[in-house]
Amino acid sequence: MLLDKLKRRAKVAPQMPADLEAAALQARYVAWRELQPQGRADWPPPAEDVFGEAIAVPDIPAAELNDAALTAALRLKGGVIVRGLISDEKATEVRGYVDRALGLLEDQRAGKAIDGDAGGQAAWRHELRDPDTGELVGPQWRADNAMFGGECSAGDSPHIAEQLVKMYRDAGLTQMIENYLGEQPAVSLEKWTLRCVPPTTNTSWHQDGAFLGTETRTVNVWIALSDCGVDASGLDIVPMHFDEIVETGTGGAYFHWDVGTEVVDRIRGEREILTPVFKPGDAFIFDQFALHRTGVKEGLTKDRYALETWFFAPSHFPPDYHGILV
Repeated sequence: MLLDKLKRRAKVAPQMPADLEAAALQARYVAWRELQPQGRADWPPPAEDVFGEAIAVPDIPAAELNDAALTAALRLKGGVIVRGLISDEKATEVRGYVDRALGLLEDQRAGKAIDGDAGGQAAWRHELRDPDTGELVGPQWRADNAMFGGECSAGDSPHIAEQLVKMYRDAGLTQMIENYLGEQPAVSLEKWTLRCVPPTTNTSWHQDGAFLGTETRTVNVWIALSDCGVDASGLDIVPMHFDEIVETGTGGAYFHWDVGTEVVDRIRGEREILTPVFKPGDAFIFDQFALHRTGVKEGLTKDRYALETWFFAPSHFPPDYHGILV
């Protein structure tokens, strides 16, 4: 299998050449498309509350994240905050990826040639294409996403994609998520996002399951790449476990899939909104039912850098999304 050959070659060379990185990313897409996954019949896995009933959203060091903790957080809690999931040095490195990727996307939208240039830029910006037709993968998503600034898909950068796949594997994250999902996970072009969010950004409450679907089997890993929650926006989290989509499109909601503030206040009752302060490398791991929003408030002065990666079980992948096997 091509993907296996690329993996073996990648282990020999610490830094793959640009053409091999592009081939590896393409192979991951083809491998996902050719899968015929059955999915785990006994899913979800049994969960034991290893944190204690009084804890709604556990806050733990990375050393305490394991299969049992991840399962408990996703099946019984509102997610889990993981301190130091990646190192501060690695967060700085990935923050540089964000700047490079967004700069090249801006150049491309301004009409500058990127793909196939002699300066090596194609390793950093090479849009995923269908191997049979040569057409861009996800054209409608690309058109819709053009209205949003400060974000782009890691799936359109072969170099960044391969570096992130290695980072997840080295952190033990990929194996834990595979154990939870019961099958080798895939990320998607549409939900593998490098972000630089300005302090003036808009925000709204939502559950990603409102558009990903309730039957999707997924784990989202949101990693702060800069200080978040004081001078830059962080996250606001309703500290509860949900296993269904709450009322949307009412009570002051912006979109039909958003949750209005009035609805959130009614649901949370006396519970305080959780507004964690994140350091670079800290993470929030959750599923499509977690109720949250970007934590915008008065007095913010800095951009917020983050990496968001939704890992999906290929057998229960969201419709109209395009997978990349990891």
